[in-house]
Amino acid sequence: MHILIIDDNYQTIDRLKEKIYNVNNNHDVTIACSNNEISVALKECPELIFIRSGIGFIEDFFLSRMIRNMDEFKHIPIVMISPWSQNDYYHEAREAGISGFINSSLENATVSAKLENLHQTMAIAN
Repeated sequence: MHILIIDDNYQTIDRLKEKIYNVNNNHDVTIACSNNEISVALKECPELIFIRSGIGFIEDFFLSRMIRNMDEFKHIPIVMISPWSQNDYYHEAREAGISGFINSSLENATVSAKLENLHQTMAIAN
């Protein structure tokens, strides 16, 4: 599976990559830390996108809406990495096209569950 992480915090990136590889070492992970890198990374057609809330170079809900408006990404899961409860901004996030949330503590069980859920969903779709 090809996974895109959009973030400008290298500690979060490294922790998330480690969690992803702990679940399945065969995942292909691309990192985008700027607007230009996002444009290039989206051309690689990721199957899952993680966006950390509060990234410094673009507003996260704007970015999610922008990606969601592209035909090829209408059904790609976009997961928000956030320190806040999803209840704090659930409706705004859903309207922006966010598919799910994980806490920025990036607990192993949470990341594993999200990836396992995605694998099952993709298997059913195929």
